Amino acid sequence: MNTALAEFHGQRIISHCDLDFKNVMWNNCAPTVIDWECAGYTDKNRDFLDTALYWSLDSNINFRKENFKSFITGYRGINSIENFDVQAVLYTGLEGKFGWLEYNLKRSLGIECADKKEKQLGTEQVICTIDQINRYVQIFDEITACFEEVI
Repeated sequence: MNTALAEFHGQRIISHCDLDFKNVMWNNCAPTVIDWECAGYTDKNRDFLDTALYWSLDSNINFRKENFKSFITGYRGINSIENFDVQAVLYTGLEGKFGWLEYNLKRSLGIECADKKEKQLGTEQVICTIDQINRYVQIFDEITACFEEVI
């Protein structure tokens, strides 16, 4: 992973950085994006793949190929994704997950908070995040193969 991060030099953009289905509210077919506290600069390719995965993974991190292929195909219609190193981008995606794990470990240990409920939530998130990281790594090859099918 460190090698992928060191070699990964993409174009930086301003992004929502958490654009999954729970952060889009619909009113008469018109979307409203909410929950902007994670917004900031990120790599364009990482944002693209993260968003594709947000809309392609269910709550158990099961990969829905058709959703992924549809997202990639739609994106390709307006943006070039030639020479896209999907494996490097997947590894950089772990960086954010490890950051979330670190934050929740600190919450769980009372370093980031003193509130008992907040500590419990941190502990729950640690367990959930470790499971998500494990599942995410397990489906790397499946994601890569599906991406290459579309390209």
